[in-house]
This record gives sequence, structure tokens and C-alpha cells, in this order.
Amino acid sequence: MIERAVIINDSRDESLRILDAIISDRRVGVEISPTELAKQIGVTESTVRYNVRKFVKLGYLRPVGRTYEPTKKIVFLKKND
Repeated sequence: MIERAVIINDSRDESLRILDAIISDRRVGVEISPTELAKQIGVTESTVRYNVRKFVKLGYLRPVGRTYEPTKKIVFLKKND
């Protein structure tokens, strides 16, 4: 199986920017404030909520209590500058 990696921290796509803001470089769960995240990215709160649900459904995020954590579908790679 071939693995692919995509750098998302400079994406112009709003759903990828939302995912990047949620996971950043964290491998552990993070509590999401849709209001704060929406302000940070410049989208509506409903857009954040919709995309979080979408990423859970697609298997990229997993709800754990009040937090969300990345699943094994998300692999963190160290970028060499």
C-alpha cells in the first residue's frame, strides 16, 4: 500500500484549514470551541460544526468525551526545512 502525505497548514480550502486548526501538531484530544475556531479561521460557526461532523464521519477525528482526537488515518510527519 502506498501512503500519501498532504501539507494542510497552508491550504486555502476551508475544511482543510479547519482540520489543521483542530489537530495542528497534536496527537492527543483537543476540546473544540466552534465559536473560537470560526473566528480564528474566518468562517461561520455552522461551517466549523459541519466540518467536524464530516471529519468524524470520514474517520479522521474521533470524539472522546468533550474532545476530538485524530485517528490513525492522520499521520504526523516531521517537516525538514
